[in-house]
Amino acid sequence: MNSVAVELFIQHPLLGVGVNNFIPMAADDLLIGPNRFLQPVHSMFLLQLSETGVIGMSALGFVFIYALISIYKSSNSSQQKHVLYL
Repeated sequence: MNSVAVELFIQHPLLGVGVNNFIPMAADDLLIGPNRFLQPVHSMFLLQLSETGVIGMSALGFVFIYALISIYKSSNSSQQKHVLYL
């Protein structure tokens, strides 16, 4: 399924195939018949990349970076020392 996700990203790099469209698009290449037994790719990042493209992946990266910066700033501003486990 990883190779299918990468192939879908290569075919639709900017916007991806659309949210929740991984299974229908993957079924076109893998099966003839119903696609109810297919599962999405098991990597959150590959699923995000194939479904939303570079734009969606950039937004996800921004959310992660913003969260890490916020955690770092809040841990430096408090009077108590906290240990941050990632």
